[in-house]
Amino acid sequence: MNLCGASFEELLPREDIIFFHYSALFIDIFLFFLDFSQKIG
Repeated sequence: MNLCGASFEELLPREDIIFFHYSALFIDIFLFFLDFSQKIG
């Protein structure tokens, strides 16, 4: 998976890599809070 990630990063500009990384991180946090709120509710 690290090899695929390295080759994938080589295909994109640096800004797109950072945006993709943080957007994926934001989605993970969003899904975590969504699951957390459903457990409380």
